Amino acid sequence: MSQITNNSLNRKFFLKHKTEIQFLFENGIRFSNNPLKIIYLSKPESNTNGIKLFISIPKKQISKANKRNLIKRRIKEAIRINLNQLKQLCSDKNIEILIGFVYYSNKIEKYNIIENKIVLSLQSIYEKIKNDEKNENIL
Repeated sequence: MSQITNNSLNRKFFLKHKTEIQFLFENGIRFSNNPLKIIYLSKPESNTNGIKLFISIPKKQISKANKRNLIKRRIKEAIRINLNQLKQLCSDKNIEILIGFVYYSNKIEKYNIIENKIVLSLQSIYEKIKNDEKNENIL
């Protein structure tokens, strides 16, 4: 029996408001997976259980807008393909996970490299949240 999953990343999956992004940067847990810096935060018993994403490519790192957009598209595609495990965790534990990806390399990485780093990052977030039974990091 095959299970059909919705792999789309529409607008509801992205952090848009300055206050939400600021909250993530102030209270989130940070780690680095070259060329990405990842910030995540889980909020318990949320009415919108799911995942909210934030992707940033600083202008100081990549000056051309078309190159920044290329990197954003690569990051979004890698996230879209590999996000199902975290979505399931959110629905099981009734939590909302905020994740920020900041690209800090000066060069444009190939899609395979970006995808591998995102897979490792998402697995790390999954393991940390799943194993955190005491929920010390949750606000």
